[in-house]
Amino acid sequence: MVVALLALFVSLTGTAVATTSALITGRQVADGSLTGRDVKNKSLTPADFKGAVRGPAGPPGAQGAQGPQGTQGAQGAQGTKGDRGDPGLTNLIIRFSDRTSVNPSDIHTAFCAANEQATGGGWWVQAGDPKVTLTEPTGNPVPVGWNVRWDRGPVSPVTIRVWVICSRP
Repeated sequence: MVVALLALFVSLTGTAVATTSALITGRQVADGSLTGRDVKNKSLTPADFKGAVRGPAGPPGAQGAQGPQGTQGAQGAQGTKGDRGDPGLTNLIIRFSDRTSVNPSDIHTAFCAANEQATGGGWWVQAGDPKVTLTEPTGNPVPVGWNVRWDRGPVSPVTIRVWVICSRP
């Protein structure tokens, strides 16, 4: 009978030990104590990791739609005062060419005085009906007069006057 009880005790204890060793939970394992050697190959599935392990990155996705415009930002600080600019046009004067009876096709010019610069110009006809083909400043690089070219054709003589707007420093 003693042998039978001993056999019963050993068999029950052995089963209990085997059953207890198979049921280890995460609470019983110290952090960082398990390694790859402790896990059977292919025994874990992606569901066992709860998203903590990632595979290789996939291809980039398509460009998303543009978002709505943001609100306007606060006004910035006032900038520093800039350098003083060059003076503008001053001392404007209009100068005229002499009244001229012209050839059938000609260029006539009104000139500024010395130390003046041409800023514009024009012409008017006092008699006849010429066809004006060009009106432009003359002088390079500083314009000093205004040219007007015309063609009167076979009509009677033409009287034309050219004017230039000049600026003095």
